[in-house]
Amino acid sequence: MSPDLKGKDVVLKVPAMPAYLDTIRLVLYGTAAQMGFSYEAIEDMKVAVTEACTHALLQLEPGKAGELRLTLERSRQELRMRIQHEGEPVTYGKLGAGAGLQDGASAVPFPNVMPGLPPETEGLGLFLMQSLVDEVTVLKLEGGAEEVVLCKRRE
Repeated sequence: MSPDLKGKDVVLKVPAMPAYLDTIRLVLYGTAAQMGFSYEAIEDMKVAVTEACTHALLQLEPGKAGELRLTLERSRQELRMRIQHEGEPVTYGKLGAGAGLQDGASAVPFPNVMPGLPPETEGLGLFLMQSLVDEVTVLKLEGGAEEVVLCKRRE
């Protein structure tokens, strides 16, 4: 990667809808390929980012408008991928007690809690992300939102 790309982030904002995940993956692919990552590393990053985006989509109130924001921070040694949702987060109380979730809790925590899934599947997305990239960090933001930060270092 040429030194003039350092510090020049790639930022993509799309509607918070699964149909836009392909666009996110294409932008990630182009950026990672430009940086010289291997095909295998790029595929790992695409899966990890898709998991993080899916988590973000599940955090949003169904039927409400929102956005997904992907920020790709490039440096000579690594690609840092930040996935954030903008919109009203789901709360346990909004999902309802009928779904087997507790009323009164704030936001759906990472890992995902989805009605109907067995408890042993909770957190599999997080473990998958951790196995595919070098670092995974989940940051709590104002208003109950979260930002998932993934980092992949060049080999």
